[in-house]
Amino acid sequence: MKLHKALQQLCQQYGSRVLQEKRLISLLSELKAFDDFPAMSQVMAAVSESEHGRDLCVRSQKGPDLFTSNDDPLQAGSLKKTLIRDMRFKKAFADYAIDSISFALGFRSDVAEPLSHSDSPAYAKAPGSSSERHVFRLGELYCGPGGLGYGALHATSDDGLLSVSHAWANDYDHDTCLTYRSNICPDNPDSVREGDVRDLDIASLGEIDAFAYGFPCNSFSGVGEHQGLANEKFGQLYWYGIEVLRKFRPKWFIAENVSGIRSAGSNDFQIILKDMRESGYTLVPHLYKAEEYGVPQMRHRVMIVGIRDDQHVTFNVPDPKPYQADVSARTALSDIPPDAPNQEHRNLSETVRRRLSYIRPGENVWKAEERGDLPEDLRIKTKTRISQIYRKLDPDKPSYTITAAGGGGTFGYHWDDSNRELTNRERARIQTFPDSYRFEGKYSSVRRQIGMAVPCRLAGIVTTAVLNSFAGIEYPWIEANLSE
Repeated sequence: MKLHKALQQLCQQYGSRVLQEKRLISLLSELKAFDDFPAMSQVMAAVSESEHGRDLCVRSQKGPDLFTSNDDPLQAGSLKKTLIRDMRFKKAFADYAIDSISFALGFRSDVAEPLSHSDSPAYAKAPGSSSERHVFRLGELYCGPGGLGYGALHATSDDGLLSVSHAWANDYDHDTCLTYRSNICPDNPDSVREGDVRDLDIASLGEIDAFAYGFPCNSFSGVGEHQGLANEKFGQLYWYGIEVLRKFRPKWFIAENVSGIRSAGSNDFQIILKDMRESGYTLVPHLYKAEEYGVPQMRHRVMIVGIRDDQHVTFNVPDPKPYQADVSARTALSDIPPDAPNQEHRNLSETVRRRLSYIRPGENVWKAEERGDLPEDLRIKTKTRISQIYRKLDPDKPSYTITAAGGGGTFGYHWDDSNRELTNRERARIQTFPDSYRFEGKYSSVRRQIGMAVPCRLAGIVTTAVLNSFAGIEYPWIEANLSE
């Protein structure tokens, strides 16, 4: 068991009992996510088998065979009390140790009896409590370059007590995984599993109590195949997130997809919601308009927040009013440092540069044709008229949606007289990635990664609302605009 090995390494690595116990407390605090007695008994059984754990057992006259079963939570009581007793003289963290261990095991600090459901000190069941710190361990499928993860990991509840840490992530694309590792978890690169989710051993990923996934949108996007669940290649990939929900039972999750998911296929959206709901979650689906939340981009995405049914927590869609800001493209793309990564300019053909010279800010090639300004040799010979073809940004409005792929004329174009397409750093600015965020791979790969991402700012706002909900902190909210 990975927890067993981790605890053994913990106790072997540090010779000082003080450090051992501090690290043990920290680990137990993180394991509060488990919530079920059998899992906690397993953890404490692993402690008892470690060198330090055996020493504690001997001193409590219980011996190293304190645990004979992983199913009986009462067996953890004696060792828990011993841990508390041995740490009481360390005043700097004794109180925190008692609270953390008692909470993690579900025991009162003075008796070896499990707490009843109604007496549980879990923060989720005690709204407004300011005494419990907790770091949710986040797992991600289809993590992309880290937009959703970055926003979540930089969110905290308004009282500063609840936050999120990275546990593991998965994506199939090599460059995307490199980007995620270098920006999200550089000290733990092995936590990012690269490969097709269909070949992923989900059970081996590790315990989490928070989950995020933006399952592939190719089947639901209006510019994609729009076949919904009938798409054999992409349509069923949402199900692997359902497997995670049913295996690890995280306290909450966030799922994201394009607005077209509402109308793709035959009742596909309701089928997906039904599977999530039947996994034991109360759902709040909502179509978020990113520009209303301070993101300089007209990007409309369905985000589904799920709260585990036993948490007695109510999530509400955060009101966009507190987050309104200057979302103009001019402001978003101003003052980019000259040494910012991914700021290289791509050379365009003379024909493309000439065509762009006839297109005004905020317009596309079709508008130039309608005005009669565009020479015949620069016109696009096609019956399909996509609005983003050679469309320049309007400097005084939010950007239109940054896309991950597309042929000629879909790269996004600056409004100025340079007649150029946006740099990848400018695209990242529009997606609210910080300038220090370095994307790995060649130009086209980076463009695709940025276009697939969830805007960091929007992810952070939604996650903050989730954390405030668990903390019992009121915040301005609006009614969800989608129903289950």
